Amino acid sequence: MKLNPCRPTFKRSPSDYDPNEHRPLNILLTNGRFPVSIDVARQLHLAGHNIFVVDPMHYHVCKFSNVVYRSHYVPAPHVDAEGYLKAVEKAIREDKIDLVLPLHEEIFFLVSMGSDMIQERLFACDWKTLLTLHNKWEFSKFLRRIGLDTPDAFLIKSAKELREKKEELQLDKLEYALKPIYGRACAGVHHLKPDKEPDWESLEKDINDDNHYIAQRWLYGKRYCSYSIVRRNRVVLLGIYPVRDTLDDGSSCVYFESIQHTGILHYHEKIAERLPKGINSCQIALDFIETETTNEESNETGTTTKTITEKRLYAIECNPRATSGIHLFSGTTLLADIIAGDLTPPDPNNKKGFRTPPKKTKKYSSSSPPSDGTSYDASITNDIVIPRPGASRQVAPGMLMYSRKKSDHGFKQYLSHMKRLMSSKDVIFSLHDIAPSLMQPFLLTSYYEICRERQLKLPEMFQWDVTWEPKGETLRKAYALFEEDEAQKGEVRSGDSVDDEGVLLLGKKGETAEVDGRDEMGRDGKLAGSLDGSDEGVGWENGDERGRRLGLNA
Repeated sequence: MKLNPCRPTFKRSPSDYDPNEHRPLNILLTNGRFPVSIDVARQLHLAGHNIFVVDPMHYHVCKFSNVVYRSHYVPAPHVDAEGYLKAVEKAIREDKIDLVLPLHEEIFFLVSMGSDMIQERLFACDWKTLLTLHNKWEFSKFLRRIGLDTPDAFLIKSAKELREKKEELQLDKLEYALKPIYGRACAGVHHLKPDKEPDWESLEKDINDDNHYIAQRWLYGKRYCSYSIVRRNRVVLLGIYPVRDTLDDGSSCVYFESIQHTGILHYHEKIAERLPKGINSCQIALDFIETETTNEESNETGTTTKTITEKRLYAIECNPRATSGIHLFSGTTLLADIIAGDLTPPDPNNKKGFRTPPKKTKKYSSSSPPSDGTSYDASITNDIVIPRPGASRQVAPGMLMYSRKKSDHGFKQYLSHMKRLMSSKDVIFSLHDIAPSLMQPFLLTSYYEICRERQLKLPEMFQWDVTWEPKGETLRKAYALFEEDEAQKGEVRSGDSVDDEGVLLLGKKGETAEVDGRDEMGRDGKLAGSLDGSDEGVGWENGDERGRRLGLNA
């Protein structure tokens, strides 16, 4: 552990402040390697907080930032989870940490294995909620329970099972995305196409008892990503951007521009309402596909009288952690004040933050949310913090890797890309914090040396030591959480409706409503849940122990 040579002047310790005085927090970031890490560190520092970092890399972008006071080298959680947690505890004690902010999949180690010292300071929801949002199969079922659109999906536990379900899935007619239920980005994803025989040899290796997959209908349309923070079952911050410029795999977006989309807001609000009561801090990032179909209405003579375009929004998957949507708030204290909002009194001099919002802040109207991302109702409210529409950031190295050959629309799209490249600020470059940019050649050399040692490609290496890939007893416990719920399906509450098989019907108490889709056995079915928000979510734990310790519950 060493002090950052570029470190800022240390502010007063939080313990030196009067309880009612606005004070900075000592905030620990759980890694310092990603563009998100340096961006959120700067935003928190701008709000007046002291920033500390732990990371399994000796050298990372945050290590050279003048907004980071100290960087701790720690064991990799992917290899030595216990060592990583002990190192985090040590950092908490030494630096008198008030808040631990997870930025990647370290969140799963910290929530599932962290001590009380970590849990009391961790910006995260409870374990079962976290797992339900992250597990692609459970999240798909959850969306159907609460009446939100998601692609048709099937749980696949082996390549043999996939062969047996070929007719049921109509693999000779339909396209599917086959991906691990605990995967990330494009890692391990197979694109099943009707005109191409699946690579059964590869599937035999990938799908097994330790790695279940979800077969999800492949949809074509506009892609969107969103990032939100939920407190007490209410969305308090939301950023949305379309997926435009990406790297070769199509999963890594390198350009972020804020838009407004009431359909996406509706998804976030509905999910927040149906989370277990008492959750005080939860990051929810969603990936969407918006499909578009055109239908023609004809009169009796067969003449077309009207062309109707129907748009439909589908949530593909959820990341219950920090994502690139954080970049939409760059250069402001909006995100920082939401994150630290319950732990520090308001700053009377802060004119930008959530605690002292502008008199007029736009919030989408969700009374009848349209799917069209370009049209929305604007009302005057201070309920939700949103970035300025059109606010943009880019990861410049990624933007420079763009190839005109990848363009679907030729030269016109290439010119649009160049315009975005020349007009948007880079996430890492800052004249006020120049060292991270100057050290990029050194860092890249360091990264490639690690790639050589581990025999990994750069994108894989960059995430490898902080990824959560449950196996053995850890995986069995994760499966058991949801198997208990399945076993308890027959235990229903008074006033709930059930079908002949004892499955809860979707709808308000005493009412029933069918949902298009399939249950976990692949049958046409109805899934559990109520729409009135009166329950805490089927089979979920009620409350957030960490919130009770902190006294943050409303």
